[in-house]
Amino acid sequence: VFFFSFVYTNGHSYPCALIHWFDHIADEPDELTGMWMVRLSLMEDSSKNISVIHIDSIVHITHLLPIFGHEQVLQSINY
Repeated sequence: VFFFSFVYTNGHSYPCALIHWFDHIADEPDELTGMWMVRLSLMEDSSKNISVIHIDSIVHITHLLPIFGHEQVLQSINY
C-alpha cells in the first residue's frame, strides 16, 4: 500500500492509497490455518490489478504470509 494525497483544481486535498488487489484461491479459508488463501489479481493483459482509492473507503488492512511449499523450514536457518 502506498499512501499519498493530491490537491485538485478546486483546492480540496484528497488523501489516497494505491492498492494491489488479490483474488481468493478457494471459496473458503484453508482447513489447516483458518486463513484465506489468495493470489495477486491480474488484468487480462497480465498486468497487476491496482487502483487508487480514497482512504475513507479502507475498512481494514491485511497482512499477507507467503506459501513456501510443502517442506518444513529448517530450524538451523539463519535469517
